Amino acid sequence: MSEAAVTSGTSAPAGEIRRARIAVSAVFFLLGAEMAVWAVMVPLIRLKFGWDEAELSRLLLAFGAGSIMAVPTASFILKRLPHGRVTSLFGFISLPLIGFVGLASSVPILFLLVFVQGWMLAVTDIAMNANAVELEDEAQKPIVSSFHAWFSLGGFLGVFFGPLAASVGLAQMGVLAAAILTLAFAFMQRHLLARRVKQVKAAASRGAGWWRNIKWIIVILALANLTAYALEGTVVDWSGVYIEKVLGADPAMFGVGFAVFSVAMAAMRFSGDILRSRFGARRLLAASCIVAALSYAAIATAPNVWWSLPAYFCLGLGLANLVPILFVAAARVPGVTAGSGIALVAGLGYVGFLTFPPIVGFIAATYGLSSVFLGLAMVAALTTFIAVAMPGKPSSPS
Repeated sequence: MSEAAVTSGTSAPAGEIRRARIAVSAVFFLLGAEMAVWAVMVPLIRLKFGWDEAELSRLLLAFGAGSIMAVPTASFILKRLPHGRVTSLFGFISLPLIGFVGLASSVPILFLLVFVQGWMLAVTDIAMNANAVELEDEAQKPIVSSFHAWFSLGGFLGVFFGPLAASVGLAQMGVLAAAILTLAFAFMQRHLLARRVKQVKAAASRGAGWWRNIKWIIVILALANLTAYALEGTVVDWSGVYIEKVLGADPAMFGVGFAVFSVAMAAMRFSGDILRSRFGARRLLAASCIVAALSYAAIATAPNVWWSLPAYFCLGLGLANLVPILFVAAARVPGVTAGSGIALVAGLGYVGFLTFPPIVGFIAATYGLSSVFLGLAMVAALTTFIAVAMPGKPSSPS
């Protein structure tokens, strides 16, 4: 891993930034692929243990509880180690661990593994996003949306993991996927950009006490990001179950909805910076929320899996640029440091990503997944008003 000698007014060499950009893109891709493995595993674990939606939600709560532990963990470690090194360290824990989840035959061990998996994955995600913002500062041009596009492309691998699991089984699929992703990560993470520890500490000290100066716009952005992550997290954890239980598809199709969703997200995110420049952040955010609302309603009323796939594709288009827009907006709120704004917005968003899906399960146990998806359509529609409330142009291109 390269060390960037970062001082005031200077940037890392162009060659180093180019290599780091490739490395960060690859890490986002591999973490997206890990989420695709998890999306395929969820319905298979449900079938393995014979659980209903409420019982499965307890497992998802364990995953979410682990993610909550990641917020103080990442905050503590990122003050002492460069973002790139933290990404590498926890990536080497998170990626192999997904294989052990598939091997678990005891419920208590499964819950423990899933808890730790959620913890390690969330720390890796926070660190790699911090590293992405750090690299954007070095490159001096907007590139964060493209990293999120690579994450979505990684999710497309779910279209292959589903048939693999149907062919070799849950345990073998998990081990094979973990081995491939870990080997790829070992090769690509070497060029992650890393600041020196003393400079990370200096940056952290300048942000001390940021909570005393929270602006109302930060609260709005955090709520919007929590909603965006919750809507996206529901697709990750429940798309396979919905296709299996409500639409009655074969196991080979369990990962197709998430894969189609991920392809659409990737395509739209590669265009994110251009669209934000052309139409403005608020218009793009509002339009995205409306598309997401209509897409969730279409999924809830689809008669079979084939009719649901275009709706999953449109849902990916709708949700694609919400998170990148909100991250950039948080970094540009006057009177709040970029790191402080992103930390709050991203932290609450990730909590929504990993804790809202279990709530979906508890509600679905009573009212059914189709009714829950219709409710999510209303949530997405209401988020449009948060977009309209955003003052000024907080995410205009640099």
